[in-house]
Amino acid sequence: MKKERRSSFTLAAEITALILVFVIIIVAAGADAIKSEFDIFRGEYPSPYKKAVESAAKEFGVEENLIYAVMKAESKFDAHAVSSAGALGLMQIMPYTYEADIKDKLGIGGEAKLALLDPEINIRCGTYYLSRWLLYFDDINTALAAYNAGFGNVRKWLSDTAYSSDGEKIIAENIPFKETREYVLRVSYYYEEYNKLYPKDIIPTETTEPKPTDPQITYPGIDYPITWITRGPDERGRIFANEFACYAWAEKYCGIYYGDVDPILVMAIIKTESDFVVNAISSSGAYGLMQIMPATYNVDIKPSIDLTEDFEYLLEDPEFAVKCGTYYLHWLYADSRMLGGSMINVIASYHGGCNAVASWLSSDELAKDGELIVSKIPIKETGRYVEKVLSNYEYYKNIFGK
Repeated sequence: MKKERRSSFTLAAEITALILVFVIIIVAAGADAIKSEFDIFRGEYPSPYKKAVESAAKEFGVEENLIYAVMKAESKFDAHAVSSAGALGLMQIMPYTYEADIKDKLGIGGEAKLALLDPEINIRCGTYYLSRWLLYFDDINTALAAYNAGFGNVRKWLSDTAYSSDGEKIIAENIPFKETREYVLRVSYYYEEYNKLYPKDIIPTETTEPKPTDPQITYPGIDYPITWITRGPDERGRIFANEFACYAWAEKYCGIYYGDVDPILVMAIIKTESDFVVNAISSSGAYGLMQIMPATYNVDIKPSIDLTEDFEYLLEDPEFAVKCGTYYLHWLYADSRMLGGSMINVIASYHGGCNAVASWLSSDELAKDGELIVSKIPIKETGRYVEKVLSNYEYYKNIFGK
């Protein structure tokens, strides 16, 4: 039988097919290798607690990848991490920051040590706190520096051309604190890597807090400049002032007029009295940010600094409220008040009246070296008030870098 000869066309087709199979095998092997390397790299940059991160990102307008970068730098995703300074959880939040500035604003219950070790609560709190700096500075590196070193330090650096070329954005490589410099650079690097590995998150265009760059926002009856509005009105009609604006006013009046008053004490009083609610009115009839009583305003404040505004104006102009409250603290510090220049005595007087405090100071059981013993203050409400103001004072001292 005569053997059939294959045509040159058939032979070429078979060779081509073999080559294609070989190429496919090589490509597949390379793809698997690339995929394997990609998976390993993603393992170094994980995205745990996805639902909690997505929820916080949407609530506060922060990119998910930035949240992950901060978590990686702060705790390496250890939900039970506790730093040597006492910072807790995934985003390393200090207990006093939680108690003084986050807990009430977000409506969270529970003590710091329990709440902040809960991953969902910690992520929500940390993202909120980070969003404040992002909103204020509108620059990621500057916001990260504030998250790590506090607003006061960042503000000082921004005023120095060695650390900022425009007074608005920090030069990360020039940050004078080594720890903060390395922190900002590390988070920035992590953030870039996350953006390479994961698609950019879609951030909602509307947030619960207006941008400081907007010209003005109007609420019923009163036009409030947007630069000092944080949020509001809420379901209870409360309007909240921007803490940074309040601090600027406190510095202004403490520096120009009432130099014996610490602006951080003014902030602690505002926080304790009204929690920065501009239109706060107490059950006893105290008004505004610093909760001033009508008699105090009309007798001790208004005639002393030649004011013409009515008492109700304390609700309309928050700067005016800070001015009046700061003057009253100055009035309490005056020698005629017989309080000895003690901050504890002044705080107690702000709440319980200087006559009561003067009588307590005459008791060896209630005072030592001319200063009240906080735990011995006979009126429990005043004692608790002093403790809370002192706690808030420490918080704002950390924030404003004093």
